[in-house]
Amino acid sequence: MTKEQYKRACEINTRLKQLEQVQEEIRGAATKRLTYTCKRITDSDYSPCNPHIMGYIDNLLDVHDKMIRAEIRNEIASLEREIESL
Repeated sequence: MTKEQYKRACEINTRLKQLEQVQEEIRGAATKRLTYTCKRITDSDYSPCNPHIMGYIDNLLDVHDKMIRAEIRNEIASLEREIESL
């Protein structure tokens, strides 16, 4: 394995760990939901927007949630294939 291949393998490993952490964090479609966050005036942190108002676009958020979850799975699969080819 060349230095470049090793460096790329380390980068892939880091990214895989990140994506796996995200997958674990959002596991369970029934208990996790995509939403917007709002920056609070008195704080530098963000908090979820009003869930009642976000409910008006539940169907849109659910569609994009499924797409994001699929993109995460696809990126993991792609990175795993790349590791195999190294």
